[in-house]
Amino acid sequence: MRAGERPAPVPRGDQVLIQVHAASVNPRDWLLVEDRYVFAVLAGRLPLVLGSDVAGRVIGLGPRAAGFALGDPVLAMQTIRGRFGGFAEQVAISARAVAHKPVGLSFEHAAGIGVAGLTALQALRDDAKLQRGEHVLVVGASGGVGSFAVQLATWMGARVTGVCSGANAELAERLGCRAVLDYTQGDFRESVGDADVVFDTIGRERLASVRPCLRPGGRYVSTVPSARNTLDQLRSLGSSKARSRTVLCRPRSADLRQLAELASEGQIEVLIDSVHTLEDTAAALLRSRTKRARGKIVIRVVPAA
Repeated sequence: MRAGERPAPVPRGDQVLIQVHAASVNPRDWLLVEDRYVFAVLAGRLPLVLGSDVAGRVIGLGPRAAGFALGDPVLAMQTIRGRFGGFAEQVAISARAVAHKPVGLSFEHAAGIGVAGLTALQALRDDAKLQRGEHVLVVGASGGVGSFAVQLATWMGARVTGVCSGANAELAERLGCRAVLDYTQGDFRESVGDADVVFDTIGRERLASVRPCLRPGGRYVSTVPSARNTLDQLRSLGSSKARSRTVLCRPRSADLRQLAELASEGQIEVLIDSVHTLEDTAAALLRSRTKRARGKIVIRVVPAA
């Protein structure tokens, strides 16, 4: 990866042109670099300006863009078909994937919501159909998606057990886990047998491996759309034993707005692992690739005024 100059984007259709103040890293960024991203064909060929999640100010509007004005502080998630582009000073994104940023939320924290926050919210609400009082097991409770999942499940009235390393146990408890299982000290599957939902934010499990953790009728939700998970989902349709789903993050402005408001009100915390400069983006991707980040890795593009 290298930093350089490119022509400024021009907002078309319903696009909003954003002056980027901060962006955040997701695994899809380095998976694209390594040619291992499952939806790479939709993103087009390299070279690409990577980056899905941004926060900044509106500096331009396409002819059909509605609901925003020049100067508005916003957060957004670029779609795959939008060819990413968040790791730059400016990016044009469909208004359907842009939301107003609350005054009490910094650009860095707003940029950390995007893919991770939307994935956690949509997985629990739409795929798992989580109900108040249910028991959720979050695998990867201290990561980007996992840290949101723990807090959102708690906010939705669920009881949460987290799986992470012992070094992150205190953090997971602070985020809302009632119990934490250290995966380095044994098989967590032997410690839980009453989960209504297993949310695998790492993507290393499958329905068969977590079935001992689930109650009859329980739901397994993964963030990885593998062939195995797709087959499990088809086979478990209508099953009364256990069901499998794979969450596919949808860039919705209403969901972004809800998450931003929850963060602004202090009901959830956007956990930031580290902050990098735009020129140091390669190091930010390497940090994400270790899968040891505690929360989100943020890239500061334009310092907030």
